[in-house]
Amino acid sequence: MVHLNVSHPTPHPDVFNTDCQHAFVLMGKETLFGVHMTQYHCDKHRYQVILRINLPEEARAEYLRQREAHPDATFIFCNGETAEEKFSIPALGAGNVSWEGEADVMHGNIFFGFRPNEAPPPDWFPWNLRDTIPMIENVAVTVERVVLYRPFSLGDTAPDKATYLIFGRGDEAHMTNLQTGELVTGQRDIPLYGLDVDHIMSLAKVPDWLQDHMLEAGTVVTLPAIDRYDDMGELKILPEPPFKPYDDVYCLYRGLQPPRKLVAGPTYFWGSEVCNSHELIEPMAEKSLIITIMPRRFWR
Repeated sequence: MVHLNVSHPTPHPDVFNTDCQHAFVLMGKETLFGVHMTQYHCDKHRYQVILRINLPEEARAEYLRQREAHPDATFIFCNGETAEEKFSIPALGAGNVSWEGEADVMHGNIFFGFRPNEAPPPDWFPWNLRDTIPMIENVAVTVERVVLYRPFSLGDTAPDKATYLIFGRGDEAHMTNLQTGELVTGQRDIPLYGLDVDHIMSLAKVPDWLQDHMLEAGTVVTLPAIDRYDDMGELKILPEPPFKPYDDVYCLYRGLQPPRKLVAGPTYFWGSEVCNSHELIEPMAEKSLIITIMPRRFWR
């Protein structure tokens, strides 16, 4: 075999995520968590991420005051708009996010709910500082632990039944569904992704059948009452959460019998319009978005 003495060009990666802003739904009191809002059709947001976080003393006190006053409200942390504040989700998962030299620190603002816009411009970010006033400004959020870092595999198909991850710490437990951002169009078509919903909620109490460290690590359960397909074998979505606060919800630990009981708490975010491809979800009557509407005092 002949080897030519030819230098090879330095390779340039063709798979990368650009730095941008991200929205995290906040939950918890004793222990705080942030859950990333997903979008299957946007590579920068094709990730399910759960973070255990902490806030500086004054910001934490204000967050807890607001949470006590509005226990079911949607509070959202967004990293800031400057180049220094933006980051990619893979960088976050790798522990490469920093602010002013501090590792694992995200810098941005905390907002009270979602500011509606009937005619948003292209690439409009709802939590921008031109249209909204933060509930808590200029906060440095410490990432204590990445509980879940889950890039979507767009070739995956949805399971027959809804699947959730239970997570939490101490006396607080939460739950979010493990989504499937499936590519549902052919190779020659404009790619469309879905159907699924982004559901972020708390439980009313910690399941008594689950060990403390399994709660903290995160445990997968199947909800056998929630079908992911209709009678024709087509993917479907529900227009609203299938249970209300304090409803008994029966699950299968990792898909195994016997059924085990959960007690539902508040839903902070339920969305089919955000995560799915717009062209796929827009014609559907079942599309929905359940999120706290931002009070007018936070509008600019």
